[in-house]
Amino acid sequence: MKVRTMMTGIAGAALAIGIVASPAHADGSTRLTSPNNPNEAGVVYRSYGDIFEIWDNVDDNKAVYVKWAYNSALNGAATLPVPTDYSTGYTYNLELDEARGTVYFKVCQSSRCSPLGSSNI
Repeated sequence: MKVRTMMTGIAGAALAIGIVASPAHADGSTRLTSPNNPNEAGVVYRSYGDIFEIWDNVDDNKAVYVKWAYNSALNGAATLPVPTDYSTGYTYNLELDEARGTVYFKVCQSSRCSPLGSSNI
């Protein structure tokens, strides 16, 4: 699998839909929340280009990362790290296997993770 990393400042409407995990029939998103912050970190997956855009919205010196796999148990999951406190959107452009049908993902910080998100590839 080839991975191309680039940074982008696009926060757009895609983050706004990150309130809950999206169903598998649409581009997906999910976010990490806490009692003090309903939007600590988030990830948006866009099927056009297999793009993961990841946010770390809290300046707390703690790294955020995304785990993704082709199965909902995240067995054999790959990890996409983000520079610590990188809030403007860190982007990974992957070449996923479309024959696998669905990608599952969650955004994490330490051992805390968001609900599982998913999308058709």
